[in-house]
This record gives sequence, structure tokens and C-alpha cells, in this order.
Amino acid sequence: MRITFTSTSCLIALAFTATLKANTFFVDNTLPAACDSYNVSTRSCSGADAPAFATIDEALAQMSPGDRLLIRGGTYKEPLTVTKSGTPGAPIEISGYGAEPTVIDLANASSSSSGVVISGQSNVVLSSLTITNSSNYGIEVYDSSNVQIVNCQVSYSANGGIVVFNGSNVSVSGSQIHHNNASGGGSAMEAVSFQGVNTFSITNSQVYSNNKEGIDSKYGSTKGTISHNLSYSNNGPNIYLDGTNNISVFDNTCYNTVSVDKAGIGIAVETSYNPGDYTTHDLKVYNNVVYGNGAGISIWLENPSLSWVKLTNITIAYNTLADNSRNNWGGIYIMNGSTSNFGSGNTIENNVLWNNGGRGIRDDANVVKTFGVANNSFKSGESSTTLGTSYTMLSADPFQNDGSGNFQLTASPEIPGGSVLSSITTQDMNGKTRVSNEPNAGAYM
Repeated sequence: MRITFTSTSCLIALAFTATLKANTFFVDNTLPAACDSYNVSTRSCSGADAPAFATIDEALAQMSPGDRLLIRGGTYKEPLTVTKSGTPGAPIEISGYGAEPTVIDLANASSSSSGVVISGQSNVVLSSLTITNSSNYGIEVYDSSNVQIVNCQVSYSANGGIVVFNGSNVSVSGSQIHHNNASGGGSAMEAVSFQGVNTFSITNSQVYSNNKEGIDSKYGSTKGTISHNLSYSNNGPNIYLDGTNNISVFDNTCYNTVSVDKAGIGIAVETSYNPGDYTTHDLKVYNNVVYGNGAGISIWLENPSLSWVKLTNITIAYNTLADNSRNNWGGIYIMNGSTSNFGSGNTIENNVLWNNGGRGIRDDANVVKTFGVANNSFKSGESSTTLGTSYTMLSADPFQNDGSGNFQLTASPEIPGGSVLSSITTQDMNGKTRVSNEPNAGAYM
């Protein structure tokens, strides 16, 4: 399992203690007031290292493109609102300091606020911060571009954790987003939401124990990458793709939705709120391990009678869909719709479907005949609406230890070699190059 979590704390500490640039500012809430004579080692105004401020707002007001703001360890009871932009070569950087825990805690705040707000800005880097107990969103990014959120922890927000509305080129990496949507199913947005965003990514992050969906790309979001994440124990789905297009979802591990009626990965077109009548198309869902959910992957249309509701060019390939046996939904569950809702280019290929509540592929809509289904491996004895072509029936558990979440293959699985789907990927989840004479179904070779 190739999941890596990148910590920037040590690098930040080394870089900033060695040489402080003139455009580096500090925030330290142990100071009685701002000063120009901050001493980094003693956390006092008795040196000449850099200017320092007692509050975040004071410091933000002084920033210009290329400036760096370092927030010393402590608990800050004020929201962070970014009102300045950087430039492509000189971003605004706002970070916790080294390994010191820097916490923005809005518990008992006097007014409703998101923990961090970036609205109408560009070229901003936010890193190494913990944001908790917001009465709205943890981090809210609105109409902004070229924003990076790195190594942050967002928790216990009343609504969504990290929420991005519109804008472009927004990335989340190495972060933990957990216990958000604390107000429950009626709360706004999801643990991580991208709505109407052009070019985004969430990578190497953990998204868990949130009361709604885990990672959600929706309503016109396009050109997105969701990869190398652990998304688990959310109400579910752990990853949700709704009214979105040109999204690649790969090398993720999704497991244990709280709701038995939610899949590990959900593909949908919702209609009750869909501001642009956005369809779902051109998705690549591959090299994922999905287990312990209500279903492995579900496909659902909120109102299939609407003429514009359609899914096209949906690729589901090289996934390991196992032990999704909390009800009888199956490894892949097509819940509803008709052939008019399913356009060309939908495929289910080279997946392993094992022990999914007695069903491999379940099609309640009688539409899987419009899909290309080939080279999948099924558990012997489990029913499936279709097996497709060139399928394999597995009589023995092919995994090293699925009881402990290890879905790498045994030394001699029954999964045959086969053609490599090079238009999708040439590697498995471990980065091993796929070759035609080795097992060629599921996330691992």
C-alpha cells in the first residue's frame, strides 16, 4: 500500500532557524504586544530576529507577496482570515512553527466563523496548522486560485472540514480531516468538499470519522485528482463523485462506512440541488482497495426521469472490492436508472470482487448491458448480474490477510495474467509495473 504522509515540520524548523528573511513575521500569543525585536529562542521582545505580533490579524495586515508568517505554538482563539494575495513566484505563506503545535480553537467563540477563510485571494500556502471546533467550516476557500493546504489537521467543525467553492488550482496534501460535520446529517458540505473547482487535488491525506461523506467532488468540479488517501469510518460514501467530470481516483484505501447503506466509493448525479444540471462523466476509478462498506462502489441517480441525468465514460478498473458484506449490495451496485441515463464508454474491467454479501455485480436497473465488462475475478458461489467476458471464478481467498486489511495477493492466486490497460495505468498500487504474464486484476499484482 503506497500511502505516504508528508510532514513539513522539520524542514520548516531547519529553514527558519538557520536564516530568517526580512519578510518573515512571527505571531506569538505569549507576547503582551507587537514588537520589532523578537527573540525566537526565548519567545520575547529581547532580540533582533524578526518583527512579531500578539495576534494573527495584526500580522496578516502587514503581509505582502513573498512574505512568510510563522505562528508559534499555542492555542489561538481567533479565526484566520487571509486578506492578501501572493504572486506565482512569491506566494503568501502562513505556517505553524516547526514541530510546535499551533492550534486555532474556536470553541465558545462569540460569533459564527470558519477557522480559516481564504476568499478572493491567490497564491497562498497554508501549512502545519490545527483548526478545531469551528462553528462553521474548518478551512473555507472561496473564489480563490493557486492555494495549497499542507500538513494541516482539521477537526470538530460544525459543518464541513475543508471546503472549496469555485476557484482553481487548489491542493490538499498530507493532512488529517476528522470528526467534522459535528452537527450531523443536516450540516453543510462534507468532510472535504470541492464544488465548482477547476483543477484540484487531495493526496496523501487521512479523512475519517466524519458525519457525512469523506471526500466529495461535486457540481461542476473538473480536472481533479483524489489519490493515495485513507478515507474510512465516515458516514459515507468515503469518496463521492457527484455531477463532476474529468476526475481520477486512484491508489486510495476506503473502508468501514458508518452507514451500512453507503458504499466505499459512490458515483452519482444528484438533482434536488445541482446548480448547473451537471452530469457525471469522464471518471477514472482505479487501483483502489475498498472493503468493509455497505457496497464497494455504488452508482445512483437521484432523479433518473430527468432527460439531462446521464453518466458517460466511467472507468472502474483494477480495484480490489472485498468484504463489503454489511448488506447484500455487492461489490459494484448499480442502484437505478434506465439505458437512457447511461451513455457510451462505461467500463468495468480487471477488478477483483470477493465476498461482497453474496453478490459480485448487482444491477437493479438492467443497464449493465450498456457497460463493457471484462477480465474481472469473482468469488465462486457468489451471484452476479453479469460476469462479462474473460472472467475468472476464485475458489480460494486470493489475499494475504484480508482480516487485517492486507489485500496484497498471495504467492499463487488464481487470478490470471491479461492485457495491461495502459490508457488507465501501467502500475499497481505499490508502483509495480503491470505486465501481462502476472495477475492482472485488482489493485495489486
